Amino acid sequence: MILPLSNPMGRTPAALTGPFSQAAAAVENLSRQLAAELGGSGIRVVCLRPTGMPDTARRPGSNVGRVWARAAERLGISMEQLLEMVAAGSLLERPLDVEELANVAALMASDRASGVTGTVANVSCGAVAD
Repeated sequence: MILPLSNPMGRTPAALTGPFSQAAAAVENLSRQLAAELGGSGIRVVCLRPTGMPDTARRPGSNVGRVWARAAERLGISMEQLLEMVAAGSLLERPLDVEELANVAALMASDRASGVTGTVANVSCGAVAD
């Protein structure tokens, strides 16, 4: 089982992110290609597309926090305002947390999802509606 990580910009690009959306789209496409190449050997590939998780940005010394702080600075807002925008931008009107992502990863890696491969699991709380 291979579980690569992408992000919503792989599906919907955003301003001020440079080549980040192209990289995410490449991860998603690579995941589908790996599924095609490795499926005959019984190896499943499911790309996980989580949205930003504020709990990771708030951890002391977090690289994610530094990236989000720079993004907030470029936008001229506080990091807390940016984190609120992430929550408001989803269909569930709340952000994803690490435990939810872990639950989806565990499900995809389990035998309960043994028929799932070559796809992207949209774990964005609806930030991207597929």
